[in-house]
Amino acid sequence: MLKVFVESYYIVPVKPKISKTILQYVILTKDEREYSRVFFVDVDKYDKEKFIQMVKEEYSKKYGIREEFIEVNFLVDIVRITTT
Repeated sequence: MLKVFVESYYIVPVKPKISKTILQYVILTKDEREYSRVFFVDVDKYDKEKFIQMVKEEYSKKYGIREEFIEVNFLVDIVRITTT
């Protein structure tokens, strides 16, 4: 079983268009083998279960193991914010 830890996150503004600003989570993960990966997820599109699936897919490709052998643990809770 490969354990992956969600270690920290930040919220950053991104300007895809001049007239619009989008907030994104920048989420740092690290596995027990010390490999780290950063994920960028729009705040308004964040879903914990979908994020876990995305992490499992990435680490599955990296190590060539099946997703059911990857466990995702949150060392920090990602606070859900709303944008208006």
